[in-house]
Parts: sequence; C-alpha cells; structure tokens
Amino acid sequence: MKKLIPCALLGLMLLSGCANRYRITLNNGSVIDTRTKPRLDASGMTYRFKDGSGRDTEIPAIRIREIAPK
Repeated sequence: MKKLIPCALLGLMLLSGCANRYRITLNNGSVIDTRTKPRLDASGMTYRFKDGSGRDTEIPAIRIREIAPK
C-alpha cells in the first residue's frame, strides 16, 4: 500500500504534464487556444499545432506576438 500511493502520484504528474494547452496571441490581437504545444517547423517560418477543435493548423511565425501556457 505504501508503494502504491507514490506510484499513483507519479503517474498523475506525468499525465498532467502532457495535458498543457496553450494560448497564441496574434499581432492583430486575436487569440487562439490550442490543444497541443505549437512547434516551429524546420524552415522556421510556420508554427504547427492542433486547434481547440483538434484540427491540424499552421500559422506563419511572423503573425504571432506571444505563445503562453493556458
């Protein structure tokens, strides 16, 4: 029983770390909530992420003012 509680807590911490959502603020003031962490593609020109509906989305990096955890 004593080993079960730390293992359960560790499992919860690991799972909660993957559930972060992010908020992207664009230069025009619009805000987009994401399901996944926005990642800069290999060319460095576009951020890719899943939007609030779960669709794959990409936005040019030049349009983004801020990316912050929600």
